[in-house]
Amino acid sequence: MLQTRLVEYLLASVIVMTATACDREKSSAERVEEYQRFVDERSSCTSTSECVLAGGGCPLGCGSGVRSEHAEAVNAKAKQLISAYEEGGQACKYRCPSQHVECRAGRCTAVPDP
Repeated sequence: MLQTRLVEYLLASVIVMTATACDREKSSAERVEEYQRFVDERSSCTSTSECVLAGGGCPLGCGSGVRSEHAEAVNAKAKQLISAYEEGGQACKYRCPSQHVECRAGRCTAVPDP
């Protein structure tokens, strides 16, 4: 019984380490695509009042319009992807314009302020 649990623990540890290593090997373009898919699934709207600005950061962009109930998940996803990007020895920096969100064509959209 103890041997079985030890083997299960070791296998689970190997799987987690492999997944982490694979995540570090993603290119910045792959991270941006993954982030954008994640945001797209959480940005439908019928009114601007449903939208907030969330996530963002280099290399993911300056923020994304999402439904307010998804902001925490989007922020966590952005943090995870940026952390993996930086752990891979990469870094970037840029300035973002001031933005607000609007519901445009049924999608929460980040819009630069005039």
